[in-house]
Amino acid sequence: MGVPNGEMDESTVPFKILSRDMNELECYTLGCEHGRFGAALANADDLNQDGYEDLLVGAPYEGHGAVYVFHGSKDGIVEKPTQRIAASNLQHHTFKSFGSSFATGMDIDKNGYPDVLVGAFESDSLALLLSRPVLTLSSNIILSPKSIDLKAAKTCPSNIPAKHCITVKLCLKYTATITLSETPEIKYTIIAERFDPKVIHSRVLFHNEKSAPSFEITGTIKLKRKDDEFCDSHHAFLQSSFRDKLSPIKFQFSYKLKGKPLNRNNQLPQINAFPILDLTTAEETTEIKQIDIQKECGSDNVCQSDLTLKATPLNATFDSVSKRYILSSKDSSSLLIRFIVTNSKEPAYDTKLNLKVPENVIYQGVDYGESKQPVECSSKKNDVIVCDRLGNPFLPNTNLIFIVKLVIEDVKPTNFLNIEVNLTTISDEQTPDDNEVDIAFEMLIVTDIQVTGQSSPEQVVYTGNDRGESAMKSEDDIGPVVSHIYDVYNKGSGTVPQSKLTIEWPYELASNEPDGDGKHLLYLLQPPRVQEGKVTCRHPTIINPASIKISGKKVSNDKVVSYNRKRRSLPKASKIIASAQRKSSQDLNCDSGAKCYRIVCDIGNLEGEKSATIVIRSRLWEATLLEEFRNADEVNIRSRASFEITSNNIDIKETDLRNNVYDVVTVAIPDIDVSLPPPVPWWIILIAVLIGLLFLFLLGFLLWKVSIITDLSSLC
Repeated sequence: MGVPNGEMDESTVPFKILSRDMNELECYTLGCEHGRFGAALANADDLNQDGYEDLLVGAPYEGHGAVYVFHGSKDGIVEKPTQRIAASNLQHHTFKSFGSSFATGMDIDKNGYPDVLVGAFESDSLALLLSRPVLTLSSNIILSPKSIDLKAAKTCPSNIPAKHCITVKLCLKYTATITLSETPEIKYTIIAERFDPKVIHSRVLFHNEKSAPSFEITGTIKLKRKDDEFCDSHHAFLQSSFRDKLSPIKFQFSYKLKGKPLNRNNQLPQINAFPILDLTTAEETTEIKQIDIQKECGSDNVCQSDLTLKATPLNATFDSVSKRYILSSKDSSSLLIRFIVTNSKEPAYDTKLNLKVPENVIYQGVDYGESKQPVECSSKKNDVIVCDRLGNPFLPNTNLIFIVKLVIEDVKPTNFLNIEVNLTTISDEQTPDDNEVDIAFEMLIVTDIQVTGQSSPEQVVYTGNDRGESAMKSEDDIGPVVSHIYDVYNKGSGTVPQSKLTIEWPYELASNEPDGDGKHLLYLLQPPRVQEGKVTCRHPTIINPASIKISGKKVSNDKVVSYNRKRRSLPKASKIIASAQRKSSQDLNCDSGAKCYRIVCDIGNLEGEKSATIVIRSRLWEATLLEEFRNADEVNIRSRASFEITSNNIDIKETDLRNNVYDVVTVAIPDIDVSLPPPVPWWIILIAVLIGLLFLFLLGFLLWKVSIITDLSSLC
């Protein structure tokens, strides 16, 4: 039943659905969607003389038309067409709507094979298609020996410099319903193993007297008589070394009929001189034969191995709670894993150890000194390290011990590593579950952070008049530049992903009122500046609260440069106190005497032997010191920096926490010129003495007079 428009309803019940496979480009080029495949159907009789009738299907509008040939079989019509004859294949005439009708049941050339007339009604013509005689080809392939014994003596002929050889003998014969006018010739090709796309190197090569050995060889066999075998032989030899000693060696045989070109003219050709092979899907026949390699695996020649794998990290400690190995960062430059491989049953062929590692883990080497058996491991490919040559075969009751050396290039923000290990073999492994091991590592970062700092300059001199905030027109009026430079150095080998440095900055004197404002001390004019490292400081809110104009020489290259100021006039003498009276030292810090602001700087990814440097620039508010600490010999102003690791998801161990806090001290010294009182002249001293004596004389005389008057009164 033909369905040329490709439409069927539920009531239509076809015997079998036939179609032609075609890719989109072919379909588009030929217009297959509108080709009316099935517009004409015909019984073609038995074209290939196999005892089953064949079917012709026309597609008249597929290009200029086409005819499809479907062979019959014991199971009915074969669904895939054996042949497609297009109008474009008929070179000596132009046809349109070729395949629109058929006429069958005739043998025009009387060669015993049915012929077909194909109509092309749009070109008002038809084509006669003659059936060529069909040869049924059969083969007999002999491989000797029946199996290869790798322990046997030399089996190759003397002219082949190899130990083990295989004789490949190909015999062919044909049958046909007619007698051919010419002797058919079969061209054959034999390929050793490389026909399989998975095989890169063939274990077997063909010996050739005229050319170099190759995995492929070709030849021709003339079939001089019908039903008689004709043969050809070749020698193939095993290469000196190969890994796979378990899989059979396979050969692919393909052959096709070597024919002469058909002379196309207006006369009917002698078609019996142009036979074809009886094929269903292609123009050549292909088959595969194999030869086994003898193995010490019992009578069935099937190796049933029982491998066991044990893996133990040598420079890591197992934590029974987390079920992980703890690896310290100071040892993380190398990772040593000891493997023990055993086999308790039959030989295991092509045994390999595969390690799937993270991208930052690199293969360094292997140590097999404990077992004295060489083991080779390849560099990482697609995150897999392959260790082979574990024994081919890996014999029963064998222990192999070796150590794989790995290098961890960088500890990632996550501190977990996972290495998947599996043992593979091409033998029939009986217990594959104990051939896989997952090793989980937890990185313990060991580090030693050292916080240091300095004041630039270390000592400053304060002088001048006691001035109020309103008198400060520019920063030069405030006082000398004071910069505190803090350096965070990672003395350890591990990287600290996240941390912070908190700087307590003495920006005011402590006030008696809890929430009251004190007098300015180290006055900030700009945010902290990062001199080195991946640091982000949060913007302090105490920067230049008085909105004083910033002036002076700018800071370059993140280095503190001193500001030059003119020396101001000396204060009035009435307010000067002699240096002999300044015998005290005052300490101003965040715990006593100063009010501090916390400046928080976040530090990211501080690698081993790397630093992060932060510079805080300020001005010393001289007026505060002149007013409050005029009698002091010196004033020590302290800021404090404390380091803290903030990476919560990583185990980090610091070896010395005492280095995490550091005070930077700026020593402020008064510079006040003192004038001593002038000496008293001697004559003033003399007059003072005389006046004193005169005062005493008068006082005595007065007392004497008072005593006489008292006595006279008593007599009266």
